Formats: sequence, C-alpha cells, structure tokens
Amino acid sequence: MIDELIAGIVLFKNFILLTLAAGIIGSLLAVIGTRKFSWNGRARGVYGFLINRSDREAVCFAVSLLGFLFVLSSVICRVEMELPHLVFLFLLAVAKAVAGGGGRVFLRDLLNSILIFVALLVGNVLSGYLRETRFDLYVAVILGFLGIFLIVYSAYFLLKDMEEQS
Repeated sequence: MIDELIAGIVLFKNFILLTLAAGIIGSLLAVIGTRKFSWNGRARGVYGFLINRSDREAVCFAVSLLGFLFVLSSVICRVEMELPHLVFLFLLAVAKAVAGGGGRVFLRDLLNSILIFVALLVGNVLSGYLRETRFDLYVAVILGFLGIFLIVYSAYFLLKDMEEQS
C-alpha cells in the first residue's frame, strides 16, 4: 500500500518540484513587487489582482495554475504519460467545477484534459520513435512544435480563466 503511494508520488516528482519552484519564485516576486506600495505605482496591478478574491475564485485560479504547471513540467521533462496523469487532469476539472466553475466549465476542462493527455501521449510515441527506432529531424521538429503548442494552449486557458475571474 505504501509502496503504491510512493510510486504514485514518484510519477509526479517533476510536477511537484516545478510547482514548488513556481510557488517560491511567485511569492518572492509578489513580495518584491508590493514592497513599496503606492496607489500610483506598478505594484497596484499585483495587489489589485490578489485583493477582493473570494475563496472560490482563488481555488479556480490555483487549479488553473496547477494545470498549466502540470503541462509545462510534462513537456519540459518529457514525462511518460500513464493513467494517474489522466486521473490527475480529471481531478483538476472536477475541482474547478466544485469550486464554482459550473457544468459548462467542467465540460470544457474535461475536454481540454483529454486533449492535453492525448497530445502528451502522442509526444511520448514520437519521443519513443526517436529514441528506439531512428532519429529523424522532421519528427524531432514536430515533437518540438507539439511541446510549444501544448504550452501555449495551456497558457491560453490559464489566461482565459484569469480573465473570467476578473
């Protein structure tokens, strides 16, 4: 039982490390950005984004950010996609729906989760082809563009969720 739990955590080690690093860097930037606060300064935008948020909005933003960081870590570290990754993406969609996203947002996030998972699986197949069969420059370029597309696609929906909550 404990071995299965540890094996599941090991599957997400890159995601955990990237999320930890993003949290530390984001906290430091927020502290530095709001250190000299004035209503006419640059820090007003950071402060204004964080203030007057309900708990539901904060959870929705956090879930969206976790989804983006998951895709980013999966693309950068070339994580082999397995069933726990699909379950994680599904749980993110459920968490956002429970936090106040509603049924329409749940369907959108569920569809996006499936598309992202399938695209990451395609990336795994292409990476395996390059590693085990033969290296082909065209396949490597396609794999690179797929990774860039996934990061931009996830960033778009992160920004869309931020806009919907503003």
